[in-house]
Amino acid sequence: MTGTTGRHYLELPAEPSSVSCAREHVAVVLASFGLTSRELIDDAQLITSELVTNAITASVAGASGNGDGHASALGKRVRVSVRMVDARLVLEFWDDGAGVPKQRTPDDYEVRGRGLFLVEALCNRWGYHRPTPGEKIVWVELDVEPYLCEPATPC
Repeated sequence: MTGTTGRHYLELPAEPSSVSCAREHVAVVLASFGLTSRELIDDAQLITSELVTNAITASVAGASGNGDGHASALGKRVRVSVRMVDARLVLEFWDDGAGVPKQRTPDDYEVRGRGLFLVEALCNRWGYHRPTPGEKIVWVELDVEPYLCEPATPC
C-alpha cells in the first residue's frame, strides 16, 4: 500500500455514547481500506475508545471547569479522522480542551489514568498538536504491515 488515502471524518457530540459510534466508524473505514485483520481492528478500536474518551473529558472540562467527565458539554463536539499514509494507519482525535495529553501514574486501585499507557503500547508513534488556539489534535500511527498475512500464511 503506497500513497495516502482520503481522510474519513466523523464528528460527534462530546458525550459518552459517542465512544461506541467512533469505534464502529473506525472498523467500517478499515474494512473499506481492505484491512480486515481482527487484531488491527481491535487495536485501532481500543485506541479510539481511549482517545475519544479523553477528548470528551477534555471538552467537558473546558465547558464546566471541573474535569470530572460527568458534566454536560452541551454543544461541544469531538472529531475522529482515519486515513492511510503508505503502510501507516493514522488516527486523529480533535477536541477543544485546554490541557495536554500526558501519562499519569495511577495508584493500584484507581480506575482511571491508564489510557495513554495502552495507546503507547499499541501504536508505533503518537503525539499532539494545536492547529489553532483552543483546538487540540491527538494523533496515532500504526504500521499495518505486521497485521497483514502472506497469502499462504494463516492469520
